[in-house]
Formats: sequence, structure tokens, C-alpha cells
Amino acid sequence: MARCLCQALIALMLMALSGCSEPSPAAPGQSEAHAPQAALSLRLALPKTLQAAVGRVVARLEAPDQDPVEGELQVSPLGPAVGRLGALLPGTDRVLTVSGYDVLGTLIFVGQTTGITVAAGDTVAVEVALRLVGPWAPVNG
Repeated sequence: MARCLCQALIALMLMALSGCSEPSPAAPGQSEAHAPQAALSLRLALPKTLQAAVGRVVARLEAPDQDPVEGELQVSPLGPAVGRLGALLPGTDRVLTVSGYDVLGTLIFVGQTTGITVAAGDTVAVEVALRLVGPWAPVNG
């Protein structure tokens, strides 16, 4: 029962894609002509039952025309996990994967959204349904 409740609570996570005001420098392996001009701002509200257990959250954006960009969100027991992935090329068919690990480094949840379009200077809401991975028991508190 508790596991189903946690799955329902973490299934609604909102990601915002937003353009940068200035072009970022080219990422390794990219020419200046194809310098990234977009960024991904992330905000993940964790249910209270997960806050004490989550030690690390990693977001990874993959695209057919760019090397994967990965970043770690700052996790706080008092608020949402937040972070930013920069150096993104605008384009279509992006894949966002979010993975959460407990304090011992064990994967406890994962979610993925495909078909994302990143546009410079635009903001897009992206919903990622997270699912618990393997056995997990909430921390009482």
C-alpha cells in the first residue's frame, strides 16, 4: 500500500525547459557555429516519505545531434531537488531520464520522457512519471 502511494505521489514531476539569454560556449566536440543556446531547469518535489532516503538525483538529456548532457540536482530535506543542465542545442527528439539514488548509492526511482523539443528562448513543461525500482520501505518520521 505504501509503495503504491509513493508511486502516485512522485508521478507528477514538472520540468521546465528554458532558453538562455546569451548563447553558451560550445560544448566539447561542437563547433562555435553550433554553440548551444538553451538550458534545462529542473525542480523535483519529493514526497515526505522519500525526502530522508534520497541522497542523489541525476538528470540526463540525450539527443541525436549532441552528446548526452548530465547533471546532479541539489537535494534538500526542506524543499525540492533543483538543478540545471546547460550547453544544450535547440532541437527535437530529446530524451530526459531522471534517476534517484538513496544515501548508499542504490537506485530507488527512475523516469523517462521522450520526444521533447528544446527551443531557444522558449519554456516547455515536461512531465516525467517516476517509478520505484526494487524493494523500498519508507522511512518513518
